[in-house]
Parts: sequence; C-alpha cells; structure tokens
Amino acid sequence: YISFRRNCLYGTIPSEMGQLSTLTYLRLQENALSGTVPDSIFGLSALEILYLQYQYNNDWTCTRSSGETVNVYFSEGDATNGMNLGLIGKILDDNLANLTSLRDIRVGYNHFSGTISPKISHLENLGS
Repeated sequence: YISFRRNCLYGTIPSEMGQLSTLTYLRLQENALSGTVPDSIFGLSALEILYLQYQYNNDWTCTRSSGETVNVYFSEGDATNGMNLGLIGKILDDNLANLTSLRDIRVGYNHFSGTISPKISHLENLGS
C-alpha cells in the first residue's frame, strides 16, 4: 500500500515502482506529477487500486521544501505559461488489461490521450 496523496510531489513516476510486485494500492492523486505513466506499472498484476487523478486541478497550489510555489491550477498548462499539464500519454490502452486485479482506477484531471482499449472488459474485478 502506497499513498502519497497531496504531498506536492513533482517530476515523473519512477519506473522502479513497477518492481513492487505485491503492491495492491497506489495512490498518487493531488500532486504535481508530470510525464507518462511508466510501462512497468502495468506489470503490477496484484494492483487493485490506481489513483492518479488531479495532477493539476481547480485552484490548488503547493509549496516545495525550497519555498518555491508550484501552481497546478486547472489550465492545461504548458512550458510557455509555466503551469503543469499533469500526466500525459496513453493510459487506457491494451497495457491496462495486464492489471488483472484492478478494482478501481481514477485518472481524471490529467492530459491523457488515445482511446479506451476494448480489453478493459477483461478486467473482471473493475468496479467490484
């Protein structure tokens, strides 16, 4: 069980998290993470809960230990305006079907793209 909810984390999700083979809960919501979700996360077959939502959201800032304020305000930011895009890339593609124990996934308020794989129907525990 890992919960780093609302901790002002920034940067990318390390691919080494995919080595935590018995991890059942990964809660990283309400931070300032960016980049793509590492493919290694989709190898966590014991994972039941995956919360990645709100990497940018409505009217929320946090202050890093350096004193720098990070603005994660809902603006679909980019490098020119200094605001965070949140997590990007594909999230609901065929890799998702590898998370056979998944019961709940929350990914809103990021900047994911692509289509939802029909293999999501193979996740028999989703929503239970």
